[in-house]
Amino acid sequence: MAAALPFRYSVYGVTLDSDVSFALPAARDGATGDRIRIARGRGREFDTRLAGLALDADAPVHQLLLEDGGLYMRWSGVFDLLVAPDGGRISCRSFGAHALDYVEAYLLNYAVSAALLLRGEETLHATAVDIGGRVVGLLGASGSGKSTLASFLRTKGARIVTDDVLRIGGADAPRAYPGPHRLKLFDESATRFLAGASPSGRWSPMRDKFVYDLGLEEPALDPQPLVALYHLRAPQSGGDGRIALTRLRGLELFRTIGGSTMNNALRTPGRLERHFRFVERLARRLPVHALAYPRDFVSLEEVAAAIFRTADAGGVGA
Repeated sequence: MAAALPFRYSVYGVTLDSDVSFALPAARDGATGDRIRIARGRGREFDTRLAGLALDADAPVHQLLLEDGGLYMRWSGVFDLLVAPDGGRISCRSFGAHALDYVEAYLLNYAVSAALLLRGEETLHATAVDIGGRVVGLLGASGSGKSTLASFLRTKGARIVTDDVLRIGGADAPRAYPGPHRLKLFDESATRFLAGASPSGRWSPMRDKFVYDLGLEEPALDPQPLVALYHLRAPQSGGDGRIALTRLRGLELFRTIGGSTMNNALRTPGRLERHFRFVERLARRLPVHALAYPRDFVSLEEVAAAIFRTADAGGVGA
């Protein structure tokens, strides 16, 4: 029987047992449901499970499926982690002078989403906000403006639900599980939209992007109704540059959801079928919109109005 660990947290609807102090809400007494252990790894475990594995020395990020069915993930020079084949245990290490809590924001994104993947569950690469009890998710590649738009929506009364990883539950209607109560923002966006906030000091792979804790608000622990997804895009080349909100359908809808899942480079056994079913289920249950707008702060007021309007209509519009 594994020894008890000193810290217990609640994030993404999962109870995390850990020997590392993270900036996460404590799990409720008697919490049930999914549980994952995340602890400092031992060199011997890594040596044994990685024996014979060839890593590309020039690759900054590694995501590999191991012969035993587990996963190995590494951000070169910063941290690496091993996920047990059943997704129930994560062993992690930091390199150099980095402490594990210093790399927490990115470590947890990789670790928990990978563990859920091994348990057969897909998650989305998304930032989500709660607008009057209705959650909307913002999709898009890294650097597409998800966190900046979320921080602007927060100035209009929205609450941050999660940044980067969105876990969706709900047997009947989709519900969004809350993630760590923070945002990763470029300095200019934070100056404009997080008045008085200072960076947490934790590690970020980009020099001008920082991790900001949102500690003044009480983070939610329960999942909230998810009513719509918005895929953020730049305006079409040669167009008039106006904001365009279009509900997606058919093949483009499937491609957008399918391309927005976490850890898409990993091909675990049975994933192709599960991934298809996940995309199909979301496509049937949630309106998904393409939201194209110029990447400037002036446009955000109109973008926010479009999101609030469709969220008030239950995500339906355009």
